Amino acid sequence: MSDPRVAIVTGASSRIGKETALALARKGYAVVAAARRADRLDEVCDACRSLGAEALAVVTDVADEDQVRALVDRTVEAYGRVDVLVNNAAYGIHARVHETTGEQWRRIFEVNTFGVFYGCRAVAPIMIRQGGGHIFNVSSVIGKRGVPFNGAYSATKFAVCGMTDALRVEMMPHHVRVTSVCPALTETE
Repeated sequence: MSDPRVAIVTGASSRIGKETALALARKGYAVVAAARRADRLDEVCDACRSLGAEALAVVTDVADEDQVRALVDRTVEAYGRVDVLVNNAAYGIHARVHETTGEQWRRIFEVNTFGVFYGCRAVAPIMIRQGGGHIFNVSSVIGKRGVPFNGAYSATKFAVCGMTDALRVEMMPHHVRVTSVCPALTETE
């Protein structure tokens, strides 16, 4: 039997990330689940293993570039490749733009936008060397049209859409696909 395809999923400890990890496990991927909460990651990995997939939990704060690089390095050490990256980790702030603090604005960009950038930056050279791969950047419909009381979140998701559009064209010659995923309302914490 050949080695499994390998997928990294950030924000894998709950909702979209967890369900994505499980869906990839069902398709036979080795899943590397990343998030900040170790206990929840262990549960997700146990669920992936119960589906017959290999799974590895790596505690990661995507706002820290060194941790994202360590996540990708650990994946390559364990499996020798990265076929799929799902940049899903994010959170929202429900507030008026003018009532959002500078610190809140910076922090949401560190997680929602820089976290995606760090993931893309870390896997791109690996996927180029492999001659292929697929990066999924989870944005939002709010990344296409601003919504009141979600200005900071919306701004981060607009940035993700723009970055994804540029990266998609840049990676085409290397047979690396880049997709922006824009869910509508979802049940989240």
